[in-house]
Parts: sequence; C-alpha cells; structure tokens
Amino acid sequence: MPHPYSGASPAGGGWAHRLALLTLGATLLLITVGALVTSLGAGLAVPDWPTTFGYSMFAYPWSKMVGGILFEHSHRLMGSLAGILTILTAALLLWRDERRWMRALGVGALALVILQGVLGGLRVVLLKLDLAMVHACTAQLFFGLMAGIALFTSRAWRRDDEGPAASPALVRLASLAAAALFIQTALGAHLRHTGEWPDGHLMFSVIASAAVLWTSARALHECGGHPGVRRAAHLMWIILLAQILLGLGAFIGKYTEWADALVPYGYVIALTAGHVAGGSLLFACSVVLVIWLRRLRAAAPEAVGSFPRHVTA
Repeated sequence: MPHPYSGASPAGGGWAHRLALLTLGATLLLITVGALVTSLGAGLAVPDWPTTFGYSMFAYPWSKMVGGILFEHSHRLMGSLAGILTILTAALLLWRDERRWMRALGVGALALVILQGVLGGLRVVLLKLDLAMVHACTAQLFFGLMAGIALFTSRAWRRDDEGPAASPALVRLASLAAAALFIQTALGAHLRHTGEWPDGHLMFSVIASAAVLWTSARALHECGGHPGVRRAAHLMWIILLAQILLGLGAFIGKYTEWADALVPYGYVIALTAGHVAGGSLLFACSVVLVIWLRRLRAAAPEAVGSFPRHVTA
C-alpha cells in the first residue's frame, strides 16, 4: 500500500507555502468579516450578485460604501482576494509539486473556494437562509484544507519524520475531536443565522471542549516530543480557553437581558466575531494535529508492513 504522503516535492517553505499562508490569513479575515456581516444583519445589504447595485464588484464607488453595504461589499472583496490567492496556490502546486495527492489538494481547494463563492451569491439571489448556513460550514472546511496545504508545503514537513509513535487510539481520538469541532461550528452557524436552539450549541460545546482537552493531553503525553504535535496540541487548549471566554461573553451579551447595561452592543458584535474566528483557528489546529499524528502512526515500526518507514513528502 503506498504511503499517503509519498512523492517528491520542492523544498518546503517556498512560494507555494507563502501563498498558502497568505490564503489562510485572508480566509481567516474573510470569516471574521462574514461573522460581522451576519451579526449586524447586513447579509442582504447588497441585493444583487455578482454585481453590486448594478456596478461591477471592483468598480463600486468607495463613497457609497456606508453602513451595512460597507461590511457586505468588503466581505465580497475579501472573498475575491481569497479566491485569487487560492488560484495562485493551486496553479503553483500543479506546476511545481510532483506529489499527485498534493496537486489534487490544490485542485480541491480551488473547487471548494469556487463553490463557496457560488453559495454566497445564491444566498443573495435566492434568499435562502439554509444556503447561508451551508456557506458558513463550507468556509470552515476550506480553512481546514488550506491549513493542511500550508503544513504540507512547509519546511517542517520536509524534515525527518522520526518521532514518538502515535497509537491508533490517539489518531482516532484526534479525528473525533476534529469532527466534534466541525459539528460545533455548524451548530454555531445555525444559531447565528436563525437565533434558534442556543442551548444545543451551548451543550455540545461541553462535548467538544472535553474532546479537545482530552486529545491535547494524550497527544502531549504520547507524542509531545515531536515539535509539530507539541505546537498543535498546546495551541488547541490555549485557543479553547480563549474560545470559552469569548463564547460566554457573546452568549451573555446576546441572550441575557441583565447584561444589556453592562455589555454594549458593539462589544457583543466584536465578541461574536472573535468567537467565530477562534472556532476556525481551533478547527484548523485540530486538522493539523490529526495530520501529524497520522504521519507518526504511518512511520511507527509496527506499521512498516503497510507503510514505508521513509517519507519523502
């Protein structure tokens, strides 16, 4: 059975890696602005698509970008930037990277960002709230995919893969934690767009948080000697703590009357946007952790019968 990460590639840390990081940063900013758009109720401030009040998206006058239009049109422009960066990343991978699976990831990222743009546009044209929630969930999938591409094109990925062996149970646990985090972001998207079932998002956060803490602790115990695993595991519990604080602040500000006098509306919006961004970062870290653990598992001595020890990815 061929190793899932096999194949020759250029030295890590080159332009493909830089573009992947730029795309990752642009996507995080895009998700944050998208959260602001939803929280401010500005999602339909621009009623047409792909034009903006009849203008080409890039020709719309800056003087008219006020109120909700400012946030919604900025969201579209940032989406275009993320799309352009994704095109450049995919093109460079297709041109320079000899790993077939890596080229496939580049094409997959391009397809996903196109789907994301179409979903956002159809949400405006068809006025379907369900499309807004799918749009939000697709953004998380794309962000996680770009985190993987950034890792696969990094210098760290090109270094020797020696490290503590990851047990199958740990790999499964990390995968379940990543799945739980994605479900939690989906529940959050449902809550933000409909205002319904806040208890579901709150209750499942206990499950997701427990999964993150358990995974981080076990990963550090079993494979903490590997720098990639150690960084990802530490980032997960640190971001989780920030997420809990941001989430509680946003929840109290939005769903308790007594907090109206204590937490200004602008702070609630900022807390909510920060909470959404933190959720994206936490999910991306969980994806990176799963990737590192799968690599260490594949390189373990007992796995030699199925996977080659040497990884040339």
